[in-house]
Amino acid sequence: MRNLIAANLKMNKTLKESSTYIKQLKRLVKNIKKTEIVVCLPFTNLTAGNNLGNIGLGAQNVFYEENGAYTGEISALMLKACMSNTV
Repeated sequence: MRNLIAANLKMNKTLKESSTYIKQLKRLVKNIKKTEIVVCLPFTNLTAGNNLGNIGLGAQNVFYEENGAYTGEISALMLKACMSNTV
């Protein structure tokens, strides 16, 4: 069995606040071993998750279609591009 700690920030932080949160989290968990740590950010803040070290990055939600006129929805392809910071 594997240990997992996951944080879901929901709709609570701006990009700058998420960056500060990540820096603080990295310091707090740097010595934790044998436990997977994941932080799920709002998709608008996923770029704050670059250089997480031993912390995994997750997204809060995803819509099942690849594209289309779905107001407010985010596709898996869009999330992947945000998380990899590619243009």
